[in-house]
Amino acid sequence: MYVNRPSVSRWISLFYILTAVFLGVLGIWIALAIPKIGLLVSIVIAAIDALILYLIVSIYRTRYILTEDEILIKAPILVGGSKKIRFKEVREVQRTFVPFGLRLFGASFYGGYYHIPSLGRTFMLITNYSDGVLIRTDKLNYIITPSNPDKFIERFKAKMYV
Repeated sequence: MYVNRPSVSRWISLFYILTAVFLGVLGIWIALAIPKIGLLVSIVIAAIDALILYLIVSIYRTRYILTEDEILIKAPILVGGSKKIRFKEVREVQRTFVPFGLRLFGASFYGGYYHIPSLGRTFMLITNYSDGVLIRTDKLNYIITPSNPDKFIERFKAKMYV
């Protein structure tokens, strides 16, 4: 079994952390400035803030696990949940840039289902914007961002062709 812990972009982390801090400060300000509805609005903002904090933790807990016969992509339910891809279903695995696409489902920039014009429906789990790996299957395409993508692809192909 090979477990890959992807590197997380500082820009992605900083974006989510600053958003969480901003929402926390905004919630406190609204609760103090608008006495009648401020508490209710602050509770809603606190719930959104909790989801953002959950995403931050999830980004750092992302794992790509190569077992004997499949790859496990560990992701939170908010972005589509964990995925299992059997090696026998994989047509191709290669380095790629992390493309922009039309979001179909997901809760953040971190991941979810997208429509990529050149690929079609694609599940993306992105912790940085420089280490993209495309996994093509007959059912769905996947773009992930493992650390050291060349080594990851080498190990992936070694398992795939066993």
